[in-house]
Amino acid sequence: MTSLPNLSSIVLPDLPKPGEAVCWDGLYGASKWIALAEAAQNVKKPFLLLLPDIRSVEAVSQDLSFFSPNLKLHVFPDWETLAYDRFSPYQDIVSERLHTLSTISHLTDGIIITSIQTALHRLLPKDWLIKTTFSLSCGQKIQREGFRARLSESGYISVSQVSAPGEFAVRGSLMDVFPVGAKLPLRIDLFDDEIDTLRVFDSETQRTTGEVENITILPAREFPTDQRGIMEFRRSWREHFSSGYQGSTIYQDVSEGLAPAGIEYYLPLFHEETNILADYIPPDCVVIFDESIEIAADKFRLSVDERYEALRHDTARPILATKDIFAEFKELQSSLQTLACVYLSGTSNGDSPAKFNTVVPVNVPVDARSEDPFIAIKHHLSRMNGRLLFLADSLGRREALLDLFRDQIFSPVVFAGWREFLGADERYGIAVASLENGAELIEPRLSILTESQLFGRRTEERRRRKRSRTSHESIIRNLTELNVNSPVVHEDYGVGRYLGLEVLTVGDIQNEFIKIEYRDGDKLYIPVGSLDLISRYSGSDPEHAPLHKLGTDQWEKARRKAGEKIRDVAAELLEIHAKRALRRGHSFVIDEDAYNSFVHSFPFEETVDQANAVDAVLKDMQNPQP
Repeated sequence: MTSLPNLSSIVLPDLPKPGEAVCWDGLYGASKWIALAEAAQNVKKPFLLLLPDIRSVEAVSQDLSFFSPNLKLHVFPDWETLAYDRFSPYQDIVSERLHTLSTISHLTDGIIITSIQTALHRLLPKDWLIKTTFSLSCGQKIQREGFRARLSESGYISVSQVSAPGEFAVRGSLMDVFPVGAKLPLRIDLFDDEIDTLRVFDSETQRTTGEVENITILPAREFPTDQRGIMEFRRSWREHFSSGYQGSTIYQDVSEGLAPAGIEYYLPLFHEETNILADYIPPDCVVIFDESIEIAADKFRLSVDERYEALRHDTARPILATKDIFAEFKELQSSLQTLACVYLSGTSNGDSPAKFNTVVPVNVPVDARSEDPFIAIKHHLSRMNGRLLFLADSLGRREALLDLFRDQIFSPVVFAGWREFLGADERYGIAVASLENGAELIEPRLSILTESQLFGRRTEERRRRKRSRTSHESIIRNLTELNVNSPVVHEDYGVGRYLGLEVLTVGDIQNEFIKIEYRDGDKLYIPVGSLDLISRYSGSDPEHAPLHKLGTDQWEKARRKAGEKIRDVAAELLEIHAKRALRRGHSFVIDEDAYNSFVHSFPFEETVDQANAVDAVLKDMQNPQP
């Protein structure tokens, strides 16, 4: 192994001073993320990276992690809603946003990554976030009722069992809190009025995973929900909409202490003033503007203005002016001008003082129909006369490429990552990284080839969150998806009609319950925390859905009858399978070379279901049994 080569030839040695702005041009493809990763790794300062769209945030985060695995990345996520939407962002997104905001003010290194669309949102005041954040530590004395009231005022929801950030539960001397920004909930064990232990636990198994000495509790929402916050909202609402509050459900819900869906777009009404992201950034931060950032900001503002014009005539739900919710790009730029600013560019500008030894990455397509499918790669190697790193999208794709290149002069050696390849002597390497673009470095002479350069740009399938066992069509993700009088199905009680939410006091604890009406007017109250027990009614005619009777075995009979039908179908399928197993059919032989050529020439990325179907078909064709 050799020492890592000097990459100063592609990284600007001296960053601009505070108040200065420079352009880094001549950075093509992924080379700009190599340059940024090297700068952030070698200079102990925080960086703010502004990208032109929300989709790029995850992709660039992966690129930076590949080029510098130890680099601290702080992603400030978007709400992932349209302007003036009537839907609220997911609580885990709000949790991550608040955690990031509370962290970035004190950063000494690492990179804050966000999109320009997210950066233009007006935010909760920094002072309010600091004031509403508090800490707990072992040995600290707390008043149980006062602590519960403080959590409620901070936007935390009282439930029977915590499962998501922003929830708490009280059971005797135990208090469970899922702090915003935390990965796991916390169990507070009280001895009288003193904190005896603070234990982190798994919300699914309820098993303790460790103990901590102290913990920070952030507010659960980006706006206050205490009486003072509600009073400020009411005052500001009347000031902005002088004649539009008496019949507004938004105004009435907030007045009653509720947080209606889409309330985030009224955030300025809860605070006397708002901040923008620049107000949270440390004074020694280096701001990196990706190319085309101003064009992206203008397009975003245009789309916001169009949404405003389409929705501003709804007198039952008046909306704030765009300037109250979003900042102009010039305002953001002006607020950052006291910091060191760098503008990235993929074009070469002769007047720029920062020059980088990179060239435009080229496509080197593998042509399966050619006599020599790898002729483009060989020509590329002869021209560059340097080292080459192939990047596969996944471990499975890496193995396919290794098999494809096995007998070639450029057969690569497997490396764990970029740093391992730089420190090795082998000329050809391969690693796993889903980069969108490759890179061509002049000194040291090095080429990075991605799968899109080899096989053409494929449609990307994003990784999705793990799904539960229940069908995604039937599970109710959010109460806002339900309309009053919609038929729903409870796992244990059958079909009823959803009547909305109702606050009930049980054992001196106020909780929100889902109200469901069954036959003969019987009512069932389900804690909001048990939402997973309820699913949509999937019958053909929701208007005439049959309601079941509580206290009878009607639902149990229906389930038992359905189970009997399932068993009958299963027995029939087993019989068919047994007959099929006794017969012999034709077993096809797969031509691996021809099949691999076909796969590599296919211009799209298969979905998970498509890949499984292809594997099943191939297996069936090679199976001697029909």
